[in-house]
Amino acid sequence: MTTDDGGFRSPRRTVRCPICLNEFVWDDVRQLYERVDTPVAAERYRPLEIPATTSAIKRRDRELDAWKRCPDNDGELTANDGSKIDHYLPAAYAKYGRPLVIGFVGFAESGKSHLLASMVGEIEYGRLEALGLGVDPVDAGVHENYLSEFVDPLFNDGEAIQSDGIGESASGAEFKDAFLLSNPDLGVTRAVTFFDISGEILAEKSPYTQFILAMDALIFVVDPYVAIKDPADGSTEGNRPLRRDRAFATVLHRFRDQEGAREKPVAIAITKCDRWRFEQPVSSWLRRDGLSSYRSARQPDLATIWEESADAFAFLHQNHAQAWLRPYSVFSRATLHFVSATGSEAVEPLSPRNGDVNAPAVGVKRYSRGVRPKRVLDPLAAILAMSGMLGDEARAVGGDFERPGQGGAR
Repeated sequence: MTTDDGGFRSPRRTVRCPICLNEFVWDDVRQLYERVDTPVAAERYRPLEIPATTSAIKRRDRELDAWKRCPDNDGELTANDGSKIDHYLPAAYAKYGRPLVIGFVGFAESGKSHLLASMVGEIEYGRLEALGLGVDPVDAGVHENYLSEFVDPLFNDGEAIQSDGIGESASGAEFKDAFLLSNPDLGVTRAVTFFDISGEILAEKSPYTQFILAMDALIFVVDPYVAIKDPADGSTEGNRPLRRDRAFATVLHRFRDQEGAREKPVAIAITKCDRWRFEQPVSSWLRRDGLSSYRSARQPDLATIWEESADAFAFLHQNHAQAWLRPYSVFSRATLHFVSATGSEAVEPLSPRNGDVNAPAVGVKRYSRGVRPKRVLDPLAAILAMSGMLGDEARAVGGDFERPGQGGAR
């Protein structure tokens, strides 16, 4: 695009806010804000003041973790007193083009928080390098807060995460963490953001939960403790109670009439599979290395990815968990995965600290054998593949695939 005098003009990037769903021109919002550590939400962001005489090197450094305030032109998000609720997006959110916003769907105790924390922990270990991706946090402060609040206690101390709640965001939604993922081979850099939302809140239809419609991709989290009968519970004879996930049903309903919703990349992650680690087909999949289907990231092993989806589908179907399979039939691109965010089950609450600040927290369950995630990055890898982050050939992940020797497609 050129100006009237023949000069170059960068394209005007229109961005949809993932919180209020309003669209605005990203570069028209010039005022930047810095995020400060305070428990008062209204005081968490303050204007970033950079003197005009500041050198370019210093300016870029100061702006690195800056935020922009969404204009929110229709002002639907309001506090109890009727005042408008301001909400902010990282300045790097749309700096490199359209971001990829991933929503984790499931009820409050489904294991979403543990799955996301284990994913971030594995990313922190550099596991995404196997896909040829470079990783950098969108906002260093937000990332460090997420690590210290969720990942470090889980990985270092074996402390179970206590809640799937959304924190103190008055707008009803808040980033848990966000990364800039870059694929040097493709020359692509894209912000990838994660939302982990309480199922109870998600089921409420209001302006504060409409952000789910801004999700570019979805990870549906299945808790097999609820979806199917626990293998240690004995006989399955007799009438089965009607089971469903209200969060699943609500999301599917709200996307029903949305244009292009059926093409959204979707992964269905069956969590807590360590409880079934001695049963087939779970056992064989948990023994496989994570991301083993992506050893050639630009040409993933579609047959193996399809095989896991088929086994996971059969596992849920044979155990009468059809309600949790609905996303697979609603969305045209979907994969299913066996995962374990922790590798074992949390044990009884810990003893009180009794004044010892170095003792574990009161009432917090603990993973006595430590946390050993199994295949937690495979659902994310599938989403990235379907979203084009791994190249055009990898987009075939999650689509119809003819299984070798059986001649069947989903």
